[in-house]
Amino acid sequence: MSDPNDLDEVEPTPKPPRKRGLRRFAIRALIVLGVIALLLFVSRWQVGRIGQRHLNAANQQLDTEEPGWRLEALLAERNKTAPPPEENSAPAVLAVAKEIPSDWKKASRHGAAGAWPTDWPRHYPENTLPSASIIESLMEYAELTAAVRQKAVALRGKRSGFYRLEIPDDPISARFPHLDQAHGVATLLHFDGHLAALMKNPNRGIQSARAALAVARSIGDEPTMIAQLFRISCAKVATQTALQVIAWGEPTEELSQLQAELLAEAETPYFPTAIRGERAILDKVFTGLESGTIPTDQLMRYSSIVRPGPEHFAAFRVYRPLIPGDHAKCLQLMSDYYTAAKLPHHEQLPAIKLIEIPKGPPEDFRYIITRMVLPACDKVAEATLRGRAELLTAAVAIACERFRQKTGRWPKELTELTPTFLPAVPLNPFDGKPVGYRIFEDRITVYCYWADAPVQMHEPIEFRGGEPKGLGVGYRVWLPQHRALPHKE
Repeated sequence: MSDPNDLDEVEPTPKPPRKRGLRRFAIRALIVLGVIALLLFVSRWQVGRIGQRHLNAANQQLDTEEPGWRLEALLAERNKTAPPPEENSAPAVLAVAKEIPSDWKKASRHGAAGAWPTDWPRHYPENTLPSASIIESLMEYAELTAAVRQKAVALRGKRSGFYRLEIPDDPISARFPHLDQAHGVATLLHFDGHLAALMKNPNRGIQSARAALAVARSIGDEPTMIAQLFRISCAKVATQTALQVIAWGEPTEELSQLQAELLAEAETPYFPTAIRGERAILDKVFTGLESGTIPTDQLMRYSSIVRPGPEHFAAFRVYRPLIPGDHAKCLQLMSDYYTAAKLPHHEQLPAIKLIEIPKGPPEDFRYIITRMVLPACDKVAEATLRGRAELLTAAVAIACERFRQKTGRWPKELTELTPTFLPAVPLNPFDGKPVGYRIFEDRITVYCYWADAPVQMHEPIEFRGGEPKGLGVGYRVWLPQHRALPHKE
């Protein structure tokens, strides 16, 4: 039996940590977290204040240098300068679009399944005819569309148009159905011109090309990027139609009128108009995000987030104080693009390459929305220059055809066309040099060579002036005996 006195020598059982220590630790942790939160709050507040100062400075500079730059002012000024009703081609274009048969719309939309076979010349005119079976299938749509095509051709010669725009407080949700309708009329005229050439009526085909150009001009100075791209697309339909008609026949009427209209269209300030309008629209977007009049989920439509969750909306709330600085950066970038857009055509792309787009996370969190909404302005600039090249080369090609009809030969140099058949030799919008011209045994080519084009094309090689690489934009015109050759199997 153990001695009770031995119990005094037994070590006492360790006691649990005191609650006082836990409280002290929790208080210290809360203090640290509070300090961190305070620092983050102060940082966000300070960045927000700096961003607001930048935005105020950007607005003040634009108000001084470009009064009326905001969207409401742009639209109001556009409404004031609208053409009178008797000169406005837009209502007539919409009326034609409304009468286009639905069967034709489906056919023209589905390529080989309908009115546009895979071997139909759509990009570069060819001097060979489609196959007999293709021509026969096309005739099925000739009677179906005859009446509306006649009304569409009556648009030729129209010089201006005006579609009334109503851009909502939330520009992200804006829709422009009239642009699709206009392009549908241009596509119908494309078909009409080709059909006329196949039916040995090339003069009607030139009328169709002129009408397609009138459809392009109906869009006018609409201050949106998408509108100007649609105008360029419709104008390209006109050039392709005209040169394909000449590749299948020998039109003698309205060539000089079409040539003059093409040269006039080439002077359209597509890029400045698009950039100035887009800057005003983005300003309205940022203003709506700052004020809360534009729902956050609308912003998500600009990103790859299909179904935004709570974490996305929480992130936006955290980011909100940074929006003014983001807004200022967007205005600055769009103004830089607008400055580049006002340079001579061949200087625009080099200037655009110098514009620095802000990096995204994790390098920089300040301009997330700018990166999200900023359009691909460099690509739009490239498209406008290609559109100008298409118009200029088509006009010069038609001038060469007029010269041949008058003299029985091709001009030895393009300078031989001036001033009787051409006011002056146009300059290549890519390098500022005169457009290219080559004479072959059976044809001529008029082209604009783009040496450092982002997309290299190998065909047609004669549009590159013998250069091994690069992009050529242009057209061919064959001698009459080499036109409308039998279909190649």
